[in-house]
Amino acid sequence: MGKEIFKALFLAMALASAITTAAKANLVSNGSFENGTFTPDGNQVDSLPVNSTTMTGWTVVNGSLAWINSPNPFGINAQDGSKFLDLTDYRDAAPFGGVLQTVSTCVGCGYQLTFYLGSDPRFVKMACRCS
Repeated sequence: MGKEIFKALFLAMALASAITTAAKANLVSNGSFENGTFTPDGNQVDSLPVNSTTMTGWTVVNGSLAWINSPNPFGINAQDGSKFLDLTDYRDAAPFGGVLQTVSTCVGCGYQLTFYLGSDPRFVKMACRCS
């Protein structure tokens, strides 16, 4: 009888651990923009047009953007990994670029979206909680 209770308790702990892990799982693919076919120019910039899917898991929307590698001549480094995005590309004017990715969610589940938004070498961590 003791072994059965131990097995049930172990199973319950393993299941709780799996649920906790799933709840904290990252639903976004390639969140640091590290993967894809990066083809840099002399400034370590790959300018991507609208509808580009060059970055694994992402589609460029609205306007072109710059996919930038660190180090680069601008003195800006990625917060996580070696690549980051400049939504203004080289033009610094509208229309500004963006990225789109579809993620699977569930009704009634809570999510937190965290990202870094920066200008020059300064980055601010932004967060949004969704239910």
